[in-house]
Amino acid sequence: MDSAFVPPTASPSLPNGQVTFLLTEIERSTQQWEEAGPAFGEALLKIHHALLRQAFREYGGQEFKEVGDGFLVAFSDAGRALGCAIAAQHSLATYAWPAAVRPLRVRMALHTAEVEPEAGDYHDLELNYAKRVVDGGHGGQILCSEETARLLRTSPAGGVRLIDLGLYRLRDVAVPWRLYQVSYPAMSPEQFPVLRVARYLPCSLPAQYNRFLDPSWRSSGSARCCTRMRRGGGPLPPRRGW
Repeated sequence: MDSAFVPPTASPSLPNGQVTFLLTEIERSTQQWEEAGPAFGEALLKIHHALLRQAFREYGGQEFKEVGDGFLVAFSDAGRALGCAIAAQHSLATYAWPAAVRPLRVRMALHTAEVEPEAGDYHDLELNYAKRVVDGGHGGQILCSEETARLLRTSPAGGVRLIDLGLYRLRDVAVPWRLYQVSYPAMSPEQFPVLRVARYLPCSLPAQYNRFLDPSWRSSGSARCCTRMRRGGGPLPPRRGW
């Protein structure tokens, strides 16, 4: 595509009610900027911004905030938000980046909530949650919350799959969150390291959150391990699969 500057999307009003947010963030942007110098800043504005904003326009997303090297975009339809994220990742992965700048890898997250805009912005705790989700991902990866996954499960498109990654403890969030990874044809890379957020260990939650636990867990090996740790039984060997 033409790398000419693409201005932010503009709309007289932001979606309200059930809104799906798309958050984007460049992986290791500070390190790359230090290494590439002015070439990185030029690539950021003329390529990264242009590619993403083109996808926002094509899928009806409303960009309402630019934060550092990332965007916050609102959609009235979760399916269009998903399509936008996939299209944006494909554009970034296939672009012929200049030699002075390594390909920019962008982590993305989708989260759906009932919100109301105010003065061209959203002031809601749900955005804090969404930020915690995107922080846990890797460049090229698209994560989504259970709220968004619930809407997308009924209408999977063109080989797109939602992979259940399990429960995680987002920073400063009391209850565990189930996170999903979006998998789609020609995804690059196809696999990612473990998320950059702590896995949920049932024994680490306060007692008032026991309602989230499967009753069968209480008699499992995991429960016995946690009991041993609470009783001062000493360190335990690492357990795979957590």
